[in-house]
Amino acid sequence: EQERFVEVEWADTDGYYVTLEIKTDDTPGVTASMWERLKAFNLSVKELSTLAKVSDGLVKKLYLKVKDLDELQDVMTRLENIDGVIEIRKVS
Repeated sequence: EQERFVEVEWADTDGYYVTLEIKTDDTPGVTASMWERLKAFNLSVKELSTLAKVSDGLVKKLYLKVKDLDELQDVMTRLENIDGVIEIRKVS
């Protein structure tokens, strides 16, 4: 049924924005280490802030632009390997 087919084209994008929630302990230098790791990617970071203090540390928000899911996974893995980072999850 050829008449049911619709021709589509995928737009090339230069990436997309994501928000990560990062739980860290409260030791000095964790945020500085995060910035150092992020600089290596040459990403557009719009925000890195502390959202809340919780009983066992801090919850931070990271809003940045990545080119694709592979780059996002690489960023998350490298941040998870920092001493003091407890957990990272994508929230949007």
